[in-house]
Amino acid sequence: MIFEDQIGIKLCISGAIGALLLILTGVISEKDALKSIDLKTIFLFGGTLSLAAALQSTGADPRAVLMACVIGGSCAYATSIGMPANTMVVGAGEDL
Repeated sequence: MIFEDQIGIKLCISGAIGALLLILTGVISEKDALKSIDLKTIFLFGGTLSLAAALQSTGADPRAVLMACVIGGSCAYATSIGMPANTMVVGAGEDL
């Protein structure tokens, strides 16, 4: 992340290359790599990105969106899906 501007490669590209190198060098098996992907978190990110794009393109009332974000943010402590980080931790904890 720090050197993204200097090397000219986006973070997502360098992360994908790193993951492929781990598989190709045998550090992690392909089966273990696929098992480590948490689809709940990916769908949560995808859903929030599409919601943000919809709000931006429609120009929805900023105060109502702000109130929804404030209430949703306070729910982050009460639920496991309030924040993507919480969802990742819950997903990792279920495997134990």
